[in-house]
Amino acid sequence: MKKYKEIKSEKITENDLRSIDFSNVIYVEAGGRMGISGTMIYELKDGRLTLYRTSPFVNERLDDTARKLFKKIRTSDFSSYYGGFGNYPLVRNDIALTPAKEDCFWTFDFNGDQYRLDASVKGVFMNATEAMQSNRKEDVKVWLKTLSR
Repeated sequence: MKKYKEIKSEKITENDLRSIDFSNVIYVEAGGRMGISGTMIYELKDGRLTLYRTSPFVNERLDDTARKLFKKIRTSDFSSYYGGFGNYPLVRNDIALTPAKEDCFWTFDFNGDQYRLDASVKGVFMNATEAMQSNRKEDVKVWLKTLSR
């Protein structure tokens, strides 16, 4: 099995959220009607891939803060793909995700290193992969409007 650079999963605070530089964010997913209930943010900084997650069931205020901060995203830097049931993952345009369909994750290369990136659930992975391969992009601005509760 191929070895990928480790994903560091961090427990996030409001201060952490506010300090995220969205120019380092490569993937964002916010829950729709199924799949992840909160948000996922993958940040690639200094060669380290970090996954931040929020959940309204654990800390609703923190989850709301994450959703509001997504409005800082430069929409021209990302593409959005339909992930099914209200899930629209955003992928940074300069990152080329390669699906490992049998294992349900994506890989990408950056500065000579290979990384692994997971969607929240298999359905989001499969639907978003199909949309990526068909070049069916959604409007990022529409996605941002869906974040308000």
